[in-house]
Amino acid sequence: SRGHKLDLLAATYLLEGLGHAGLKLPEELRSNVWEAVMRETEPPKQKSLRLLMTGLAQQDLPLDNDAAVYLRYFANTSMQTCSLFAMSHIATLLAKLGIKPDAEMLRTVSTRMLDGEQPGPGLIVYITRAFRTWGVPMDPALRDLLLARARAITADENGDSAARSNFQYTLKAIEDMPIGD
Repeated sequence: SRGHKLDLLAATYLLEGLGHAGLKLPEELRSNVWEAVMRETEPPKQKSLRLLMTGLAQQDLPLDNDAAVYLRYFANTSMQTCSLFAMSHIATLLAKLGIKPDAEMLRTVSTRMLDGEQPGPGLIVYITRAFRTWGVPMDPALRDLLLARARAITADENGDSAARSNFQYTLKAIEDMPIGD
């Protein structure tokens, strides 16, 4: 039905509900969801943004290039101030959706990671996964930080051995990461 306009919150909850139920968004509603994204002038709060992008990622929708510009802008806004973990999760979701970062986003991620607290395993996995999927070079200082932390985690004899062996894959991915200038 052409008449129904979805707002972004409604679209987010619709996607979340469908995702929980394992259902796909009806094809005739796809454009409504992308339109809801593009009608939004205020970037959603990071929690809503993560719900929205998780819902979109679960749907495997063909990406609308105009909507991708909005999502990248929303993500850039959130990533300035949200927690490092939320920032790394947003990065992974963008990568899942096939949305490449711009220079501003790469700068934000690197600067915040380098200025922030020591990243834990979850954060390292998310950031590494995002960069691998994006296929973009990583800031050399960020790679050094992740590499040092990943090596410390895999070498920690007191750590959980299953987690340590799972982490070997991430360590290898960081070692193979192309670096920028």
